[in-house]
Amino acid sequence: GYTPVMRSLLVAGALLASVPLSAATLALHARISRQTPWAVSADGYHVTSWSIAGDRKDEKSIWTVDGRRVAVFPRNDVVFDKETQPVAALSPDGSRLAVVVIVHDAAGRPLGDAVHLNGVASVIINNRIRDVGFGGSGGGRLHFTGQVNAGWAIVVDGKRGPNFSIEPGWPQFNASATHFAYTALYQDGYHVLLDHEPAGAWPGKDIFYTRRWAARAGTAEKDGNWEAVIGKQRVGPFPVAPTVRFNWNGSRWAAFAPGGPLILDGKRVRAKSQVRDVVFDAADTAYWVDGATVYREGGAIASWYGVYGRSPLALSADRSRIAYIAKAEGEPLSLVVDGQSVLSEVKQPLPRAAIVFDDEQELHWISEEDDGAWLNCVVLNKSPSRSICARKARQMGLKPEDE
Repeated sequence: GYTPVMRSLLVAGALLASVPLSAATLALHARISRQTPWAVSADGYHVTSWSIAGDRKDEKSIWTVDGRRVAVFPRNDVVFDKETQPVAALSPDGSRLAVVVIVHDAAGRPLGDAVHLNGVASVIINNRIRDVGFGGSGGGRLHFTGQVNAGWAIVVDGKRGPNFSIEPGWPQFNASATHFAYTALYQDGYHVLLDHEPAGAWPGKDIFYTRRWAARAGTAEKDGNWEAVIGKQRVGPFPVAPTVRFNWNGSRWAAFAPGGPLILDGKRVRAKSQVRDVVFDAADTAYWVDGATVYREGGAIASWYGVYGRSPLALSADRSRIAYIAKAEGEPLSLVVDGQSVLSEVKQPLPRAAIVFDDEQELHWISEEDDGAWLNCVVLNKSPSRSICARKARQMGLKPEDE
């Protein structure tokens, strides 16, 4: 943690950084794709879409990234999950699209499921594949949960871990993606596996880490409810499995779930809430959104008609700035940075998208509008001509709205 003097300096630095925000400017508003977006890359620059085309006897599932076609599959071969969504994922930088598709032999008999990367089938065929994703940044490390005969296993970069009778938990990667961890159910209960190797007992299926793995937390069922488990401390109860968020070094934490309490560092802050996310700034102060109200430790700081986005509170890399998009009743949407409404009449981010900071003076997000998905770039204290986001858009071949 920080000493009181260090904490005061960090708070002062954050406040000073937020003073000249009247200079906020929309540096770019450019269309990425004319299609309805299905998912957004973690870097906030790319979208993937899928649609159905062809006659009833030969319907195809068409997949695009940023409006460019990358894969075509027979419609009935694409695998869907329990929520009737395709089992698919876009890499953090948008360069790789993974879609799970049923493969067949030469006679047309189904062999099982396989992950297709940008339309090309993997050589790994499983009876079933339930989840697929990418860990880390850039092109990411491809992972999925696959079943062969009676055993379920996690596969990372083509390497399969041990088999289990019940599906293991979702893999968590460290910041550099050099290591990964997940949970699995053994005969004596859940255990953590590190890089596919057993690494000790664990209370339940969920696991949460700090970005650099300085601390970790889990969840456990108890008497029909749920608890969050942080070290030797158990807190709750929660009506559903809670989420745990840490500050940068794990010295502070928050546990929350829809309809359950918000607990900070073991103390119950709210008895019943609809908290969507919690972030910690450079001074390790907690901020969260409960319903349409934004809170800072100590009380509410702003109430709105709506606060939008998948993870509504965006944090800059140095944690000096916090941004979100909100709307007052009867007013247009506004971009709010460090508590100030800096730009009005902005576009609403996609439900699956988040605001992403390019640096402390610039951020961007993707919105869905009547004619497709659009990239929105905003600069705070610098010229639009120096926009990182606008430069990235040019590299992507995007054109501003007025061109």
